[in-house]
Amino acid sequence: MGRETVLTPVTWEEGEFPVFSNVTGTMSGWKLPTKSYMDEGEGQLNGADDLVTFPPRSNLPIHFVHLRLPKSRNYKVSPRGHANSLALKSSVLNLTAFDGDFALGRGQTFIGRRMAHSMFKYSVEIDWTKSLKKEEMEVGVSLFQDQSQHIDLGIVMLKPKGSDSLQPHLRFRGRSETPYRGSSIIPENSVPIPENWVGKQLRLEIETKNSTHFEFRAGLAGSTRQEEVKVLGHCRGTDVVPYYSGAILGVYATTNGKHGEQAFETYISNWKYEGLRQFRSQEDVDEADAS
Repeated sequence: MGRETVLTPVTWEEGEFPVFSNVTGTMSGWKLPTKSYMDEGEGQLNGADDLVTFPPRSNLPIHFVHLRLPKSRNYKVSPRGHANSLALKSSVLNLTAFDGDFALGRGQTFIGRRMAHSMFKYSVEIDWTKSLKKEEMEVGVSLFQDQSQHIDLGIVMLKPKGSDSLQPHLRFRGRSETPYRGSSIIPENSVPIPENWVGKQLRLEIETKNSTHFEFRAGLAGSTRQEEVKVLGHCRGTDVVPYYSGAILGVYATTNGKHGEQAFETYISNWKYEGLRQFRSQEDVDEADAS
């Protein structure tokens, strides 16, 4: 049995039952109301942007979410010596964990926010230079649906082919597998970090480029020069959103099965999420894809 979601106008007169319009062909309704902002309640509205600097004595925003029950000791806002940052202590398990399903209560260091727009731009700055010392130590950003559907861009320590010495790399990779459609191949791309980037904080970005694809990029933290940004990979929306209405954007820290829990600590700052556009009609989709 299949499921289908439809949107249809409803008239609800005072003292009467609501009357739904018959669903047929292309539906039309009333203009959306102008934006209004609530004066009460906690946190921010669902469609609000993020500019989170993690100031001292602050808490994590209440709209941030974790993967499974978090290990609270792995997250600390503005630790000593690293004001205006979020400290992440690594987990042994990465976002796939054992088999894309189980984690056995071990915990996975990940924190994110829900995608709230059809098109968006998400970025964080990462202080990694004194943290990553051993092979497969990794910190990065993820477009995350669940353990078997996530696309990641990480800063990771690897040994280049034919070499025994560790070098920092940028690695784009992912997993996309569901029971009903099997597995999709996400081409992996690992490149050494440019020499003039080594020892410096980096900015990792995820952005929707059109109605079908996401783009993953890296650049120097604080730089506004677009020519210094490197594109590491793309994925299709269907690789992570086959039957839900969105994904989670966040950061992770892992040793990919090595070195034990809390093997390193790294620091996230200048967390930004900007909603760029909402698709409300086929015309919106066509216009975005043509640009």
